Parts: sequence; C-alpha cells; structure tokens
Amino acid sequence: MISIKSLKDTVDDLLDKNNARISTGEEFTRLVNISQLELFDECIGATNKLLDNRTLVAYGRSQNTDRRLEPFREDGVLAVVDGEVSLPNDCEKITGVFTSKSRPKALIRVDEDRLGMLFDNPLRSPNEDDIYYMEQGGNSLMILGAIDTIYITYLRKPTPALYNEVSTQITVGSRTVTRMVFDQATSVDLEWNELETMDLVNRLLDKLSIPTRDVFVSQKAQINKTNE
Repeated sequence: MISIKSLKDTVDDLLDKNNARISTGEEFTRLVNISQLELFDECIGATNKLLDNRTLVAYGRSQNTDRRLEPFREDGVLAVVDGEVSLPNDCEKITGVFTSKSRPKALIRVDEDRLGMLFDNPLRSPNEDDIYYMEQGGNSLMILGAIDTIYITYLRKPTPALYNEVSTQITVGSRTVTRMVFDQATSVDLEWNELETMDLVNRLLDKLSIPTRDVFVSQKAQINKTNE
C-alpha cells in the first residue's frame, strides 16, 4: 500500500522546492486517481502508444504476469446459466477461464469470426471435449459446452484513493484559528506496491506543474498559420 498522505507530502515538498503551486486535497485526489488509472492501463496493455507516445506498455503474456498488478488480482467460481456467465462488477480484464480451480483445464477463447468457422464449416467442427467461451458486452461470457460452473482469474481496477481533510481549531495563546488537516480515518490509501511510488510522483508532478495543451487547438493554429 502507498500512504496517500506520504504521497501528497512528497509531491508538495518537490513542488515547494521548485516554487510551484501546492495542490489542494480535492485536486490531489482527482489527479492521483487519474494517474493510477494511467499506470494500470499501461500495465494491462490498454494504452495505445501510437496515440500518446508512451513506451512502457507490456505486450503478450507479460501483461498478465506483470508484478505491478499483484494487488489487483482476483478469482472466483461462477455459475453458468443457460450458457451465460455474469462477470463480477469489478472485473476489468480476464486473465484466465478454467473448468475448475482444483483440476483446471483452460477454456478456449473464441470470437464471432472463429465461432462461425467452428460451427458452420464441417471441416472445422469443434472438438466435443473442448469447452469454448466468448466475451460479450454487458460484462458477461457466452459458454459453449456442457459445464455448470467455471473458475476465472481476472484483474480489477484500483480502488479510488481519497485525500480527505477536516477542519480543526488550533489555539495558541489567546488566538484561535481554524485549519484544514489531513483525516486518516476517512482517507483511502493507494493499493499499489510502494515500489510504484516514484512513478506516481512523476505523473502527479507532470499534471501539477506543466499546463495541459489542447492538441487539436494547437494543430488548428498551426494549419491556420501555414495557410496565411
């Protein structure tokens, strides 16, 4: 786990040393959740580096075995009802579908095109011993084969972090002031391993110290300048 207070203290300290604006608790919460979802998408290979120029995207099976994803691995036994399985609400990416946990045999993943080849072409008829599955919209799977339950492994998205503050009165001599202080009881830490702290710090610094530029506006301005 990464303490959200420690993370904010680190970011604020670096911003202060560079004469930059220190973030509010609400702003920090919003940016830290954007940053951790960016990191998560990179780890599972969902980021398109051709669009955003990122180069730290894992490929192939390394996406599913990336050590950074360990806090988000889940599994469970799910019932098959009329050839369909409802996935858990927190399921973001399926990493494996098996007949059972004790004696696992992997189900074969198919898509619409391969499904047509399996059942419409007599030369490519499915093996009756195999069980197939197809991912559907609406967070469900279609199961093709005789089976009552399946065992799945999957990745869930990170739980949203929260840096919460409460007002408190501080009295010094005859003077009483009200200040906002960090509230550990209602705040939520990040689930990432502490090894990812500096990665998240760098992402937050980029968002807090570098102005966001609208790419489309910049391109339009460049085109107008060229046409002048």
